[in-house]
Amino acid sequence: MNELSNRFLIQLMENKVEPLKDNPMEVPDKPGIYSFCLKNLESIPQQMQFLKYKYLGELPVIYVGKAEKSLRTRYLNKHLEGTARNSTFRKSLGALFGLEKEVLDQGKYKYINNHENWLTNWMKENLIFHFHEQENPKYIEENLIMLLHPPLNLQKNIQHKEFRAMMRSLRRL
Repeated sequence: MNELSNRFLIQLMENKVEPLKDNPMEVPDKPGIYSFCLKNLESIPQQMQFLKYKYLGELPVIYVGKAEKSLRTRYLNKHLEGTARNSTFRKSLGALFGLEKEVLDQGKYKYINNHENWLTNWMKENLIFHFHEQENPKYIEENLIMLLHPPLNLQKNIQHKEFRAMMRSLRRL
């Protein structure tokens, strides 16, 4: 597992998009694995500042995910320009920042429009998206979560137990 995971870490480092600098269309419209890394630890919510991080290159990893159909759609439509209704990553970040929730149908929510816009801008200014094309990315995602322990991955993550419990509480309606 470690040799395979290390290979994918190297491949992840080779492909990155900085939202304010790079064209999002550079992200392939194919399945794969991805991670979000912080540009700067000082930009994160206070609740995350005490955590220990694993790094991708020199950047702390805060989330790892898989795109079973399209990395581009996952990056743009779900996470970067999406809403908390369709992105657990946005839901977690917004909860940490204390953004105001707007209840939708079937117990789902998003943040009010001004707060969703604020979160999008924060993500563009403070995050870097790494990706690697990969058919059937589920196994690789699980291994990378176990290897990197990204704090905003609440499932399949054995580290940050108290933080993850707090996150689950913050994310509830």
